[in-house]
Amino acid sequence: MDEKTHSRVGKTIWIPPERIHVEPDLIPDPQYSRLFSGHFMGLVDVGLTRMRIDDITPGFYLWEAGEVRHVLQFDERAVPNSVARIRRGFRPLLEIYWNPLCPKPSKWVCPDDEVSFFAYRELNIKWVPCAIYKPPAARSAHAVVVLHKDDVLTCRKCIPSRQKAYLPGLVPDEEHNQPLVLDRLMGFCAESRAALREFHLGPGGELHFHQMLDSLLRRHVTSLTVIRQLLSDGHLEQASAIVRMAYEAFLNLYVDWLSPEFIGPRMQIFSRLETRLREPKSSENARSREELAHALGGFDGLFRSTRRKAHISPLGDMFHDITYPRLSSVVHQHYGHLEQDTVDFDSEAEPPEPELVRVLYRWIDVITTSILLIVQNEVGKPIDAPDRA
Repeated sequence: MDEKTHSRVGKTIWIPPERIHVEPDLIPDPQYSRLFSGHFMGLVDVGLTRMRIDDITPGFYLWEAGEVRHVLQFDERAVPNSVARIRRGFRPLLEIYWNPLCPKPSKWVCPDDEVSFFAYRELNIKWVPCAIYKPPAARSAHAVVVLHKDDVLTCRKCIPSRQKAYLPGLVPDEEHNQPLVLDRLMGFCAESRAALREFHLGPGGELHFHQMLDSLLRRHVTSLTVIRQLLSDGHLEQASAIVRMAYEAFLNLYVDWLSPEFIGPRMQIFSRLETRLREPKSSENARSREELAHALGGFDGLFRSTRRKAHISPLGDMFHDITYPRLSSVVHQHYGHLEQDTVDFDSEAEPPEPELVRVLYRWIDVITTSILLIVQNEVGKPIDAPDRA
């Protein structure tokens, strides 16, 4: 692969069934087999999400002769290779289901991806991508994207994060009245970029997940730099437009992060579809658009809607309802912004009110913190989420 070509899709290799060797003493998990078959028959939905690795038990449980038996079967020699793949940008899904026989408080078991489980644990990645068979309707710590198997995997619904109050930022609230808050946030981003590059294995990578994270951090620092300059010149309105852009970038990152190897490629397909829609109409272009739209499996509705992405994100509806209308009124240039400055021909823009500047600092702090919580998790250096507001 040309390393200059960005791709979120890993290579696939066809292996004839007769070449697949199954250990004769392998113990099957009948419940997992039923769930797996049911999913591909369109009878069992799967939910894509992130779960805390400490809430998952590798292996599975059987009831035999009146006793519960824990079955854990995997080749430890395969773990280093899985560790290397994750450090090159892969994020394999852990397929899990609820097993009441599990004696632990959280009864999620991982019957078939133990190698990836132990690789994540070795790398100290706390929140891992999972595919939950029969996902619960109740809200969990992170959003759940429910898939239904038809001729393609389609997005049936999204269950939002259970977060009811958005997280405050990393910078203490009393510091939001000074421009140095942006310098501190840029410093945090620089530290995360350095940690990401240290974590990544190799000069390039087949799957460009880490490169995407690095690019997002770099672009976010550019946004912080522009916001600082605009605010120092008294241009609150223009700085607000950049804050909205940073917020939307976080929402896209969060949806992607839930399942990088499944949702990431579809976000890339969606980008290509949007490009096709802007091109001149032709029969070939129409066919291409139809193929791309079909491959998306209904995800285009989620990807197009800032409101839907905000609804499932940890920042939730409250942050969105507080910030987005105000930021969008600037971007769309509602007439009210004009009439404030046009009482007469000699009118000039008034300096921004300090409290409005303080609010903007607080919002960009929250957005930056949300981005950094994701990136730091991916490099095995998770930071504790600040106390809730």
